[in-house]
Amino acid sequence: MGGAGGEGFDTVGSFFVNGQSFSTITEVWCHLILNALYRQGVRDICIAPGSRSAPLVLAAARYHPQQDPKMRLHCHFDERGLGFFALGIAKASQCPVGLITTSGTAVANLYPAVIEAFESNCPLVLLTADRPDESLNCGANQAINQGTLFGENVVSTCQLPVPSEDIAAKNLEQKIHHTLWAARELKGPVHINCPFREPLYGKKNGKGGDTESRTDPTVDFSNYLNSARYDENELAPHRIPRALKDELFPDNGIIIAGQLTCRQANQVLDFAKQLGWPIFADINSQLRLVVDPMIVHHHALLLLKTEIQEQLKSVEQIIQFGGRLTSKPLTQWLDHYQGNYRLYNDSEKNLDPTHRATRLEIDFTTLAINPKLNKSPSELSAYFSQQSSTAFASLDESLFREYNELAVVRNLSLLLPEKMALFAGNSLSIRMLEWVAQAKSGNPVYCNRGASGIDGLLATAVGCGLQHQDGLTLLIGDTSLLHDLNSLALARDLKRPFVIVVLNNDGGSIFDLVAQQAEASVKERFFRCPHGLQFSAVSTMFGIAYTQAETLVEFEHSYRQACQKPECSLIEVNVAAGQTVKLMKLFTEAKA
Repeated sequence: MGGAGGEGFDTVGSFFVNGQSFSTITEVWCHLILNALYRQGVRDICIAPGSRSAPLVLAAARYHPQQDPKMRLHCHFDERGLGFFALGIAKASQCPVGLITTSGTAVANLYPAVIEAFESNCPLVLLTADRPDESLNCGANQAINQGTLFGENVVSTCQLPVPSEDIAAKNLEQKIHHTLWAARELKGPVHINCPFREPLYGKKNGKGGDTESRTDPTVDFSNYLNSARYDENELAPHRIPRALKDELFPDNGIIIAGQLTCRQANQVLDFAKQLGWPIFADINSQLRLVVDPMIVHHHALLLLKTEIQEQLKSVEQIIQFGGRLTSKPLTQWLDHYQGNYRLYNDSEKNLDPTHRATRLEIDFTTLAINPKLNKSPSELSAYFSQQSSTAFASLDESLFREYNELAVVRNLSLLLPEKMALFAGNSLSIRMLEWVAQAKSGNPVYCNRGASGIDGLLATAVGCGLQHQDGLTLLIGDTSLLHDLNSLALARDLKRPFVIVVLNNDGGSIFDLVAQQAEASVKERFFRCPHGLQFSAVSTMFGIAYTQAETLVEFEHSYRQACQKPECSLIEVNVAAGQTVKLMKLFTEAKA
């Protein structure tokens, strides 16, 4: 027996979907889920091992070779690291990435990555296997209330029914389609909770195993995969794109570039050149490492100078693109700015912690070149260009005479190969890059500044590195790396240069900046948390090349060699605790 077009099922429980045979309705269900993901642009699926999720895993493994060999499957034993790994792939590819986990606390371990994805607008698709309703709240093993676990930290949640022939296939696909549309268009994580009843596995090659036999056709899967189409315009919210090119602008204005994609950054730079305005470029704006006279480098340091503060009083208007600014001096200045301040973003999310900006949504394609706006660089632009050069000369003279973290970071920015990506760890690492990095080749820069946690940084960087054939360098602190040691298992499998530069100052030296009121003994024990550990043994454990640099010459030699190897390398830089804060205070006192 069979449905129209040879699709349906026979008397021994075989189902057919577009010429493919399945032994249970659960297998069909999971195939339809995978097909919906593929149609919405998912080409990477990250998998953690588990039992209840087996139907989804088997469907992914089957879908990969039979439907499209370009569908990449990744596996990691640690769900927390897996979530951040998927986040990195999504950051670098700008495409939705699927995750498959089993039920219970495995789902909860995704939460840190989900929060970061929500705050940084990354499209993750969480496929979490679950127990059916009758197994919940009754003491059944590995059964928790996980359907709404992520609360308001996802842009959409979809609770699927248990696989059944009584539910039309098209209705299932519609539910998934609407959820996946939210991931792509609303730019954030979505949660699809998938309950399965046993048996979880079907028969193999038509012989043996558990099956769900039926004798009557109750579901027709005929050609539905090719016929289901939806009007995206019906789903999209009504938006009015703003064309800044048609507005009037004063001569004395500045542009602030926050978190942007490479494409958006290029559009913002072109727009700044039309206006003749200088750009204060954040390290995650994709402009901070670009050599261009319109870009103000080291603005985080310049804002510490009284002369600069006086000059900024002449600013008549600020236009900010994107949010998540790293520089505290910049956000403090914005908090007191009294002029016309507008913040443009490509979503409705509020990215203004000062609560002073006029927030507007914009389509970045409206920043097209307009001859009417072609102005010469403003006096402010020329002034800040000169100040930026002077600041770096002062840094070079006062901070880089001896071996220290800032000298290593500055040298790293100069040694970074032209096409290699850079991932900036949180805490002091990203701040040091913001302070002293030298613009050279405009390398792509990634970071986790949505929630700015130090967990999962290595896993996220590995995911980003997977998208860059020319490799990636991760600058990370010792405490951050200790948080994510399991992800060294992901890093060791990369077949391209992946260089981990760990700045080991024996604990959280960032608290020398933010916990200044604490007594020395309290700060040492409860904030900095010294550990006395080094990373040579763990590198050996994971089979990763390791070197320890004790001079700038040794660092340069080790880093150049690591960038040539198609594998993961770890370079450890050991420095005294509190060294960087002391150096920054010297610079501030000298230049304020």
